Amino acid sequence: VETPVEKTLGIGEDFTVVGLKAQVPEIISKRQFYQQLGLTGVITKNEASIVLNGLMSNGDEIPANTPSLPQIIKIYIDDIEDEELKFKTLNSFISSNEFHRSHEMTWIFGLLVFGSDEESVNAGRDQFWIEAYASI
Repeated sequence: VETPVEKTLGIGEDFTVVGLKAQVPEIISKRQFYQQLGLTGVITKNEASIVLNGLMSNGDEIPANTPSLPQIIKIYIDDIEDEELKFKTLNSFISSNEFHRSHEMTWIFGLLVFGSDEESVNAGRDQFWIEAYASI
């Protein structure tokens, strides 16, 4: 899948690439996924740091009773009625080392984050995957 992209990368000197088509990667790492959620404001940076490092974003220890999953993901999982599917989904969000764009879970999560129609979900998910893949 190709998507037009405008991106400024902060490596050394900033530069902007405009009008080029970027390939949408199939796979992003756990770090890229949660970091991008934090950078886009879908979850807080603290929530991303807790999932990835077990620490607050400033390096402090996590306060007692702090959930290990971001609230939006917890809500999504709590809404799953089938207990087996809920268990598998929970383990995917906690334990996966990579996230596949084509996996059904990312489509359903996309509905929650990017909109309720197919075009919005696909465009939002593609842009998210491109930006996450490009993140340092």
